[in-house]
Amino acid sequence: MPWKSGIKRAVLSVSIILLLLPGTGGCSGNNGGKDEKNAAGSQHPAETDPRVKSNVVLKRLDGTTAHISDYSDKLLFVTVFATWHLDSREMIPIMNRLQSKFSRKVTFLGISLDSKNPAVVRNFVVGNSINFEVMFDGQSAANALGGARKLPTTYILLRDGTVFTRIEGLQREKKYEDALRYVFNKRL
Repeated sequence: MPWKSGIKRAVLSVSIILLLLPGTGGCSGNNGGKDEKNAAGSQHPAETDPRVKSNVVLKRLDGTTAHISDYSDKLLFVTVFATWHLDSREMIPIMNRLQSKFSRKVTFLGISLDSKNPAVVRNFVVGNSINFEVMFDGQSAANALGGARKLPTTYILLRDGTVFTRIEGLQREKKYEDALRYVFNKRL
């Protein structure tokens, strides 16, 4: 019946439009079906106050803690991810390569949203030969950076704690390189 193919085309068109609209496609993290605002956190300081609070606590895999301000000697490249998330897993080799290229000028840091068991994150680090520091239970840190509405979400912080940029979702490696080179060229 001709009307059935017309309905199929309309449904397909609406689906494509929804995927292309910002904030409607991709993964928001493990939010258990909660709405986007709750998954990303209700506060987005990076959007209103570009300076991240220096007292943001990060949990290391060995049980100790660190603060964002502990990393103020270089630019800070922070990626919020989850071990179970496919695009997050694909981001790891990109970060490993970037860390190898830019480690003199940039500190690379992974913040896993996994919160139940640090052993899962430790095994993920070892299994993926990660060459940068990884924290876990990072929801509060992600919220302080501006939220992670889409995984992975990457932030580049300047030495003074200002969030220079937020890159949502997995991108080509060149996009991350270009952002870092822009900061180097502008001497920010």
